[in-house]
Amino acid sequence: MACKFDSEKELETYMEEKQTEDEDTYSEFYLEFRMGYLDYDFIDYIIHEDQPSSLEELFAQVSYSVSIVENIKRSGMSIDFNKYNSVICVFDYDFIPDKDYVRKNKNVDYIGSIAYDENSEKI
Repeated sequence: MACKFDSEKELETYMEEKQTEDEDTYSEFYLEFRMGYLDYDFIDYIIHEDQPSSLEELFAQVSYSVSIVENIKRSGMSIDFNKYNSVICVFDYDFIPDKDYVRKNKNVDYIGSIAYDENSEKI
């Protein structure tokens, strides 16, 4: 997901896991994308204090960023990195929006499922 948040606190609140009385785990992020529980070991999210000046900078600090950026470029996918200051990467989960999916948070754009190489290094 490519995102635009006003602060780190706003992003953290969006990602924060909470529990129902029945001990079901959820977050605003999980609910919006109908993902159910995800293991936080498979999620990276970051926000940049300054506006990123490149795709590489937008994905910097995310696991497997070199591989992710290479695959975005190779796919021909166009991401306006000037529009975003943060990213959320969910690894080993292929999200496919269903016909009823309605984006609730105007700051979060699903950009697609992107392959990555587990042997790649960070930028």
